[in-house]
Amino acid sequence: MKGLLVTAFMLATIPMLAHADPVTITTGKQVYSYGEHLSFTVTVEEVTKNKAAFMLIDDKGVGSSTIDMEIVRKENTITSPHPFESIIFDTGTYTIRIWYDEYEASTQFVLNDLGGINIPFWMTDVANLWIDGLLDDTAFLKNFADNDIIKWEEAEQTEAYIPSWYKISIKLWTNGLISDDELVAGLQYLISANIITTGMQ
Repeated sequence: MKGLLVTAFMLATIPMLAHADPVTITTGKQVYSYGEHLSFTVTVEEVTKNKAAFMLIDDKGVGSSTIDMEIVRKENTITSPHPFESIIFDTGTYTIRIWYDEYEASTQFVLNDLGGINIPFWMTDVANLWIDGLLDDTAFLKNFADNDIIKWEEAEQTEAYIPSWYKISIKLWTNGLISDDELVAGLQYLISANIITTGMQ
């Protein structure tokens, strides 16, 4: 009897091994703001030949379409190619839900508006057309003005001239090396200082 009690006591004092969940998902940050890219990591206990599927759900319960995801290793990180934009995403709490084999996992993050400038991702196409000479200076500025990114009151009736050296800054922006705020501040300064010149058509 004494031996049984000793054995029971020893078993009770052995630390329980933590059991890993078959699938887990974690975001790179708990709080994001407009202009930032969502990043999350999916960790699986076993890599199979099957794809995972994930969905982004807002705090009203509205979900995105299901997106397939290749699981090629036990830890898989995905970063959205496009940043959060205010015209697409409302602020609030979002849930990422993932399905892999018969398992399901989810995590949440918060999207805030910190008041920064957020240029729609498709404006990089406009910028690249201008850099390549396929869009003139006036059309380039008009695109930014019409989308309320810059203030250019004479956009409808003037012809613009932008110094060619400014293409360096635009190229840095399209490559993600300067922020939306920096780009807009630079453009507005060039307009207010008459470095970007305009004349009646």
